[in-house]
Formats: sequence, structure tokens, C-alpha cells
Amino acid sequence: MDKAIIARFLNGTATEEEVERVMQWLEQAGGREHLEDLFADTWEQESLYLQDDLRKRKLFERINRALNSPVPEPKKTQKIRVPAFLRAAATWMLLIGLLYLALRVIWENQQRTTPQTSSIQWIEKNVLPGQKLFLELPDHTKVWVNANSAIRFPSAFSSDFRDVYLDGEAFFEVQKESARPFRVFAGGITTEVLGTRFNINVQEEKTELALLEGRVRVNISQDQENKRVLVPGQQAIFYPHTADSLRVSGITRENAFLWKERVIYFDNQRFASILPMLEDWYGVSFRYAPPLKIGERRVSGTFSNDNLENLLIGLGFTLDFTFEFQNDLVTLYPE
Repeated sequence: MDKAIIARFLNGTATEEEVERVMQWLEQAGGREHLEDLFADTWEQESLYLQDDLRKRKLFERINRALNSPVPEPKKTQKIRVPAFLRAAATWMLLIGLLYLALRVIWENQQRTTPQTSSIQWIEKNVLPGQKLFLELPDHTKVWVNANSAIRFPSAFSSDFRDVYLDGEAFFEVQKESARPFRVFAGGITTEVLGTRFNINVQEEKTELALLEGRVRVNISQDQENKRVLVPGQQAIFYPHTADSLRVSGITRENAFLWKERVIYFDNQRFASILPMLEDWYGVSFRYAPPLKIGERRVSGTFSNDNLENLLIGLGFTLDFTFEFQNDLVTLYPE
């Protein structure tokens, strides 16, 4: 017997001819048992075992009792009437069938999410001063992590978002996925993108985001309604301790993207302000030897993949100092 005809018979949409075919089939040897087996197999094929087996057995009993009731011969001018008990049983089977479908959807969703959720582990990478790290995330997004930084991400992203947590500086080249936005939580701001290239730098007094390609949506993490959209060539700077805490402007810091190419760029910066960056970059500490006072002197220049000694020779020539290495300590002397 065609399963589609049986389904129409049970939900009351079968034609007179189909009703007669089903009734004749049920009267054949083994017909009723086959109907019960068909229903039971469908019910349990996804391991959806309910605890009311007694109700199911009673349902089958009612179907059998109804089938044992006399069915009048149809006339050409009248429709075949299905016994009342059978109609009631059909209603029960329709309702239970709908319940089964709902449970099946829930079960299939659990099958998709439970193994993934149970196997997800958070991965954290800490980059020491003097080091840099390249990563490819589970979605094939590429990340360059700068020195003295930490990044945290799951071993598998969820079906809704791709979330990453950053402390320090990193450059992201995000794999485009329109259905799963990529979010970076860093320094008090949340950056949401679909596919783009951008740099985030978390500092003690501010967090900077510079956009190289694509579009990003930025908001303060504690203020989900106040969102700004950036286009290439723009930057957002978040100052956590000021009233106008999130500001958007054109990119002014030219070296925002150069560090990942191992290029150091100074543009009329105070020497004292570049020393912390050099300490992170090379993994050293600096100190002045009296009476050297050059912290307020301005520095400009580009250094491509230079070692620290070559860089200090160039800076020392401009600022009139010499230097001495003692393990990881660099002392600067007046020339």
C-alpha cells in the first residue's frame, strides 16, 4: 500500500476510491499489523522513544475495534463514511504525527549542535615581547598578532557568530561569510564584520581600530545601540575615560598596518613615546644614563626588518646618544 494514500486516509483527505482501497487492504491478512509496524518504525527511526507506550497501544486497539465495526456499502450517490472511532483514532495519529515531527526537528538540531558544542575548546595564544605570531582561525581567517599581545578564540565557531577576544594588537584578514558575522572584542569595543582587513591596537589609554579594506561596524561593548560604520581609510579610537569616548576620523597613523610586514615607522613622534613600542618589538627594556634627557626629542624614519642594534645606531646618530646591551637591558648614554 502506498504510504501517501495511508497518510491521506488517516488525516481525512483521501478520496472515496482511496478509502475503499485502504479498507480492503486492512482486511487482508497482516494488513493491520503492517500498519502498526509502519507507524512504530516511523515513530522510533530517530530514537525518539516517548514514555507513553500505553497510550500508543490503546490507540492501536481503538483502530482495530473501529475496523471491526460494520462499514456500509457505498452507493454511487453517497460518500463513504469512516467509522467515528476510526476518525477519532486518525485525529490522534495526526496529532501524534505532528508531535513526532516537532521532536524530530529538535533531535536533528541537537545532533548538529551537541557534538560540536561538547568538543569546543577555547584556545589562547600569548605573544611575548620580541615575538610575533601568525594564525589561521577555524574559518580560515588570517590573523597577525603583534608582540606583547594575547588572542583567544574557540576551536570551532558557532553557527551564529565568529567571536574572538584580543588584548594587544593584531591585524585581521577576515574570511567572508555573510551568514556568520565575525566579531572582535577588544579594549572595550566590539567590532563586527563580514569580510574585511583591519588592525586593532589595545593600549592602556585608548583602543585604535584602522580599516584597510571592506566595512566594519563598531560599538562600545557596553552600549550596543551606539554603532559606527567605518569605510576603508577610516579609524575609530575609543577613549574609555572621556565623555566623547568613541571617535571616527581618517587614518592618521601611517604605520597602523606596517608592523605585520616588520616595518617600523615613526612620524614626528616623541622619543619617549616610541620606547614602549621598541621594548615590545624587540623584547628588551630601556633606561637612560644621566644626564641624558632626550625623551621630548622628535623622531621620524622607517626601519624595515632591522635588528635593534642597527636601529639604535640610526637613532643615536640623530639624537646624540650611544648604547650598551646587558642581556635584555639597553642603557642609553649621552654621546
